[in-house]
Amino acid sequence: MTTLGNGELRPGGPLWQAFTVTAAFSGLVLITLAITFVMPVLGAVAHKRQVAGGRWITGLGATPAEILANGWDGRGFSALTTHLANLVPELMALAQEHQVYPVLHYFHAPDRSTALAPAIAVLDDALVLLDHGAAPEHRLDRVTMATSVSAVDVLLQAL
Repeated sequence: MTTLGNGELRPGGPLWQAFTVTAAFSGLVLITLAITFVMPVLGAVAHKRQVAGGRWITGLGATPAEILANGWDGRGFSALTTHLANLVPELMALAQEHQVYPVLHYFHAPDRSTALAPAIAVLDDALVLLDHGAAPEHRLDRVTMATSVSAVDVLLQAL
């Protein structure tokens, strides 16, 4: 189950044999724990970039004004309702991943389109504009706005 080297060196006594087995086993345990920690962290990094990327946030627009322009359907912003309702669980899961794996703060995206911090800032600004800048008859329903703003706040606190 464990091994140290190719077997040419042999411990001289029973105490050293036990020490050799213990050292080999501790190496196996360390490598196993490292792998079982690294895999979920890499999955969380991919999830972080996916949420920031084209499908969820930056796909809506690169600026708050673009998000609102793309969400406008001619009568209101109802096109954003479904998208935001689907985005809220993703943001909450991402906040939990940041709390479980604090090392996620050290993984940065290679380009702005998959960077989480700027994407969240743009989304937050778009929600503020939508809530305070749009005419009351064109605003999203209170539940959608409240859950979206709450999810962004929870994620910002986790960051």
